[in-house]
Amino acid sequence: MRTLILIVLAAGSALAGESEVEKLRRDLDEALRRLEQIEKSQPPAHHHHEGEEHRDGELWSGDLGGGLRAQLLELSLDLLMVGTWSTARTDEIGRLNAHHHDPHVRGFTLQNAELSAQGAVDPHFTAEIHTTWVVDSEGESEFELEEAFFTTTGLPGGLEVRGGHMNLAFGRFNTGHAHTWRFVNAPVVATRFLGEDGLRSQGARLAWRAPLPFFFEPLVGIYNANSGHGTWSFISDRGEEGPLPATPIAREVRSWRDLLYLGRIEAGADFKEAATARFGLSCAHGPNGTGTRADTTLFGADALFRWTPHENAHGWPFVEFQAEFLVRRYERAAADDGGGTEYRHEWFQDWGAYAQVVVGFAERWTAGLRVDRAVGEFRNEDPGHNARWRFSPALSWHMTHLCRIRLQYDLDHASHLPNDRMEHQFSLQVEVQLGRHGAHRH
Repeated sequence: MRTLILIVLAAGSALAGESEVEKLRRDLDEALRRLEQIEKSQPPAHHHHEGEEHRDGELWSGDLGGGLRAQLLELSLDLLMVGTWSTARTDEIGRLNAHHHDPHVRGFTLQNAELSAQGAVDPHFTAEIHTTWVVDSEGESEFELEEAFFTTTGLPGGLEVRGGHMNLAFGRFNTGHAHTWRFVNAPVVATRFLGEDGLRSQGARLAWRAPLPFFFEPLVGIYNANSGHGTWSFISDRGEEGPLPATPIAREVRSWRDLLYLGRIEAGADFKEAATARFGLSCAHGPNGTGTRADTTLFGADALFRWTPHENAHGWPFVEFQAEFLVRRYERAAADDGGGTEYRHEWFQDWGAYAQVVVGFAERWTAGLRVDRAVGEFRNEDPGHNARWRFSPALSWHMTHLCRIRLQYDLDHASHLPNDRMEHQFSLQVEVQLGRHGAHRH
């Protein structure tokens, strides 16, 4: 049952001889009765596996009659805290764990404190907002607006429009928030290509759910290409600390070439309600900050398979496999920084992938393994563009649906580390949640 905020507005005068308390009690009982009727009139909610697009519009504000009105809204606060020990130096931990919500220091890290509000505006729109607070490696608090967008629910023909500030639907990992991760840290390739906050910007997208016997959904989107950390491989706010050594320029939006474009196709099927398979192809193209006509293109392929037997205990046992493969083509414009460093016009290409399997082997217990691999053209120089692999087993105990404890080990190797050294990291993570967090509609 979703967390409900029930706002009851009573109208009209009290009946003769009836106390105010009795009148309010009668109005409240009537409101609850009408609310129960509305809930029963809605079709039963379909179960959505993690990562599957969720666009139910079952929650909406409505007039209950008699001067009464119900407003349905979900509020939640999710806290992620992790204690970490690593053989790497303190400054090196941040380069090995480069995502904004990764552990950054030996000791303790507040990875995420996410406050979310989501619900239905009316039968035609839903809206969501997700804000986070994190504490960086220097102990400074940072506030971040992760997402704030609306989604249509009543367009004909299976169409859906979403607009606002959002994680782009590039691949599978990018659309999730830190509390949905299966592991303590983000995949290497996700951070390297999509940035420390993921690929995120302001814009709009159009999706179409095809009326076919299997799942098939293409979508297209157009976004700002200069969204700070959120457009790392495009026009970021990191200046010379961007994806490649370059002389950045201030690139304004002058034409359609200065915007970021996204295309994605996802297909799949459910097999006798026990297994689900999803496959996706993604492409993002837009300008970067090295020249007035320099561009970046990202390509991605992803897959998800999940199996749960018909006879299960609250979803356990299960087996889930997920993998993504990404390629980046980055154009660096010719430039002279005025200090004796010149760059010629050239293209760079790197790639990366991860594969993970998570097994719910007993009720409330899961074991997982993720393998990361990334390769760039600067194999021994640049920590963000060299050869890298990581091996990460994890064990999670879901004490309740509002509390989880996770233990993870990471074996890291990167070609920029001296003497071909490998680094070891141990993390113990705790998640607690206040309120009922609704499914992210990605």
